[in-house]
Amino acid sequence: MPKRIKELRPKILETAQELFNNAPYNQVDTRKISKVAGIATGTLYNYFPTKKALFLAVVEKSWDESMRRLESALENVFEASNTIDIFLDALYAEFKRNKRLGRSFFQLTVAEQVKRAGECGDVKNELLCGVAEELSGVFIRALSQYTGRPI
Repeated sequence: MPKRIKELRPKILETAQELFNNAPYNQVDTRKISKVAGIATGTLYNYFPTKKALFLAVVEKSWDESMRRLESALENVFEASNTIDIFLDALYAEFKRNKRLGRSFFQLTVAEQVKRAGECGDVKNELLCGVAEELSGVFIRALSQYTGRPI
């Protein structure tokens, strides 16, 4: 059984989160994560069997942190009329903090659905790829319009 160091998992997650927040999923590899974390690539695989498993753990960690911050923002509301503004400001801060991570998660998830559906035939795969691209484009435009900033 591989040796595991208790404090290493959070360090790997923190390092991976930083890298995934600053670069698209396909531009971050396990060697880079290992190097930045100061560990051997094999050690990384003792904690996460694949890059995808690590990425999903980062998304889950990030989501949990975001939800805590959103809930905390709402706990500090003193006037009900400010609730939606405070929530939207906190939500925007989370989108901004994790925009690359969220975008990569969305793209990876859609790509997997398209790949699975592609087993039905080439024409269907092309159609689903087109739909997926349009869907992600609309989603990104909506976020951009909402924030007033290009994403």
